[in-house]
Amino acid sequence: MKRNQREKGPTEKEGTPWEIDSRFETFEGADLRRTGLFLEHGPEAPVKVKRVKGRYVVKTRFEAKPDKKKRKSRKKKNRE
Repeated sequence: MKRNQREKGPTEKEGTPWEIDSRFETFEGADLRRTGLFLEHGPEAPVKVKRVKGRYVVKTRFEAKPDKKKRKSRKKKNRE
C-alpha cells in the first residue's frame, strides 16, 4: 500500500443534511438545548453540538416528511 493511501472503512450513506437549530456563546447553554431536544424527541434523536468560530452550534438531523406526488391530469389534449 502507498504511504498516502488510507484504508477505506465502511462507507456512510448520505442522509438528510444537518440543520442548525440554535447558536450559543457557551457550551453549557448548547448542552442544555441538546438535552431539551433529547427530552422532546427521545434519546435516539440525531442532535450534536459543534464548535464553530468560537461559538457553539446545536445541529439536528430529523427526517423530512415525504412530499406528496403531484397527480397528473388525465385530460387529453386536443390535437388539430
